[in-house]
This record gives sequence, structure tokens and C-alpha cells, in this order.
Amino acid sequence: MPFALTPARKGTTLVELLMIIGIIAVLALLAFSALNTMRERAKAAKCLTNLKTIGGAFLAYAADQNGYLPQVHRGTRNLQHWYYNPDLVRLLGHPTGNPWSETVFTFLCDQDPVAKKDFSKDGHTRFLSYGANITLGSGDMGGTYLLLRLTSLATPSRTLLAADANDYNLRKRDGSFGSEVEYRHHGGANAVFCDGHAEWKKRPLPKETENRALWYAY
Repeated sequence: MPFALTPARKGTTLVELLMIIGIIAVLALLAFSALNTMRERAKAAKCLTNLKTIGGAFLAYAADQNGYLPQVHRGTRNLQHWYYNPDLVRLLGHPTGNPWSETVFTFLCDQDPVAKKDFSKDGHTRFLSYGANITLGSGDMGGTYLLLRLTSLATPSRTLLAADANDYNLRKRDGSFGSEVEYRHHGGANAVFCDGHAEWKKRPLPKETENRALWYAY
């Protein structure tokens, strides 16, 4: 008995073509999303490395200065803010010790949309993506001059040294200055502690009344 031959198909139907296009679009979207996530994680990791470097510089400075940590805020006294203390800047790998004459990329987070990438033309503090804990040392803490020795900290592994912020010092004492933590990375912020370790902290960080050891070095 002869078999009937089925005519060969000559191409892809419109429905099949649309299905293929849809699958390619979904795969492309997934790949783009995964790539974007990888980029964000790489930026967050670089930021965490910056903070580890800053923390290491603070500790090295203390080792060179008889245990005393660098001044964070100069207040009414003629002392340097931490970010242009020449000895500290040199410890960050910049031999001139002058952050105004060269870009200190350690101070910049790639996910900070506001921080200036070229600050050599002005003296605005927003070339910084990080703020240091003002209770570590200030020239004007309620009218009292304060410098702290690292050994005076009761729990350095629990006391914040620096974190993502929008100004050079963290936590307002009298409402006139200071910065809140900036949560730039996956709903949290990167932070370095006074023992030198750095980690990501989920938003929000506890308030002073909830965790004094986190914010106050004394």
C-alpha cells in the first residue's frame, strides 16, 4: 500500500517566531539583571575595601601617635579634620599628604551619586563618601577638648569608626553639624569598626539610645 508523503514545512510560522523572540527577550532581561547585580556587588565590595583601608590608616596612625586616634572634627581648635590630616592621608598611600592636590579615591564610593570625582578646584567636603565617628575625637565636644587613645575604648569591635555617609563626621551632638549613615548598598551601609574589621550593616543601624557602644567611644 503506498504511503502518502507529507509536504515538508518551508519555514517558521509567525507564532513560533514570536515565541522565539519572547524567549530571547526574557533571557536577555535575566542576563542584564544578573550583570547589573554583579556590578552593584562589585561596587559594594570596593566600598567595603575603602573603609577597611581607612580603618587600617586610623589604627596605624594611633600606633605612630602613642595610641591616640586622629582628630575627627577640629571644632573651635586649630586641628585638622580627619580627611586632610597629612599623616593620615600619607598612611592612605598618598605621599604628599595633601588630599586637595590629588584625588584620594579611597574617599569615594562608586555608588555615591553626589560625591565629587574632582575636588582639586574647591574645598567642599562632598568629595567624601564616608564619615568618621565624631566621638572618637573632636576639638569641641560640648566645650571640651577631646582626643582618645585606642586603648581607652571598652569594646573597639563594637564601636563604629566610619561608615557610608554624606559628610565627614557621623552623628550630630548638638544639631549643628554631622551626618546620618547613608544606606547605599542593598538596603544597608558599609561600616568599619575600631578594631579594623569592616562589614555590611542592615538598615537601620540602632540609635544611640538603643546601642550606646556602637556610637560612643567613651
